[in-house]
Amino acid sequence: MNEQRNLVRPKIVPIAEPKVFEPQAYEQLAAVDPFSKEKLTQALQRDGAQSVANGALVAPELARRKQPLEAFPLDAMTMVGSMIRDGKPVALVKVNNLLYQVRPGDYLGQNYGRVMKI
Repeated sequence: MNEQRNLVRPKIVPIAEPKVFEPQAYEQLAAVDPFSKEKLTQALQRDGAQSVANGALVAPELARRKQPLEAFPLDAMTMVGSMIRDGKPVALVKVNNLLYQVRPGDYLGQNYGRVMKI
């Protein structure tokens, strides 16, 4: 057994020398720090301006009287048909075993969804 061990010589591949580490210079010292208070203030002011603009668009939606189908989520509704009534299209929507007639311009769902076309 010792003879066999002596006959077998493992072949060891030499490992290449490690590369020399060269650190990169940080060149963004003049840029705005993403964690600074100034950056956060700018972002909050920008978001505040957008929310004011969005608030002006949403204000009429909040002031109007809610329609019955706005009490239900969209996934609880099923469109079961459509018809023409007085020359205008009407969709038939079923919610909780009740049938509703929906016309263009009506609202449905809990996120201010409006029917544009049938």
